[in-house]
Amino acid sequence: MRNETTQLLAATPETSITEDRLYIPKIDINVPYATGGAETMERGAWWRQPENGNPVDGGNFVLSAHRFIMGLTPQQTIQKSPFYSIDKLRIGDEIIIDYHGKRYTYVISRLFDVKPDAVHIEDRTDKPQLTLYSCTLGGAADGRTVFVATPR
Repeated sequence: MRNETTQLLAATPETSITEDRLYIPKIDINVPYATGGAETMERGAWWRQPENGNPVDGGNFVLSAHRFIMGLTPQQTIQKSPFYSIDKLRIGDEIIIDYHGKRYTYVISRLFDVKPDAVHIEDRTDKPQLTLYSCTLGGAADGRTVFVATPR
């Protein structure tokens, strides 16, 4: 599978990583992530509960992003909705994280939906994992789609 994300990853050596980014090659996702408030999702993914985990220290490294936000143009809608195609992900698909100048690869091991108030998905874990989540296409009140990935 060749798309912009796979081409960029192939052309970017780890020695030239300059920012924290999330890549999902299967669905051509390449976005920055950061801590902060919900407004962070306007620029990419939101690193939720950073005290609960990261690729170096282990625990539960949690990122969330919008699934569907309408923009003024089709391009704005695409930019504001990086997780729009997450329904195409399956167990075994790779997720790549650039974190503090190093690249980490995770493999999806579980996927499930939860109710909007299921904050336990952000809890710290004993084993290292990456948790990605977003609203279902039904919207914020409908629930969240969750992907759990383990380090390769």
